[in-house]
Amino acid sequence: MVVGLGGKSCSGKNRFARFMEENGAVHVDLDKMNHLLLQERSADLAGLFGVGILNGDETLNRMALSRIVFSDQSELEKLERFIHPVIEEETDRVIRENQGNIILVNGAVLHKSALVNRMSSLIWISSPYGLRLFRAWKRDRRKLGDLIKRFRAQKEFSTQQFPPHVDIYKVYNGILSLPLKRKARKMYTRLATKGEVQ
Repeated sequence: MVVGLGGKSCSGKNRFARFMEENGAVHVDLDKMNHLLLQERSADLAGLFGVGILNGDETLNRMALSRIVFSDQSELEKLERFIHPVIEEETDRVIRENQGNIILVNGAVLHKSALVNRMSSLIWISSPYGLRLFRAWKRDRRKLGDLIKRFRAQKEFSTQQFPPHVDIYKVYNGILSLPLKRKARKMYTRLATKGEVQ
């Protein structure tokens, strides 16, 4: 059973996914996969966006790339056209290898991927804007203006962007982690019962 995990930046998707893993789900972290695949293809990216996105040792400078793609929608779309097919191919491999399990596909831009057509359900994590902004600052230590630009790029991101065949479960994530852990346990049981997971 393929289950999407969506929500805006810093809503708590990764924490929820860890709790789901503790219950037996297989977690596919598209953002982490994206970072690894982009690093592996840094030379190709320099051809698309210029050598200014590379560090002195020719590895990818993700902050430099982020400044380009989050300030210009056409540049973001160019990056997505480049990396999405590679991510989808790798995710398909994980899905094939884990048949009979709940496979949690976690990604900020899941709705833009062809993977959305493989999902039977979506868990949507929501969290207040101010709390998400604080989490982003604490995690990334970037300038507030850069974080707000990234959040604006996800302004229209909502459950309405997913196909009608996808069952949507909404989970609220506040400050405390214990309620989220309980919600993950209940969600795993609900999905396992629904999908007759092995």
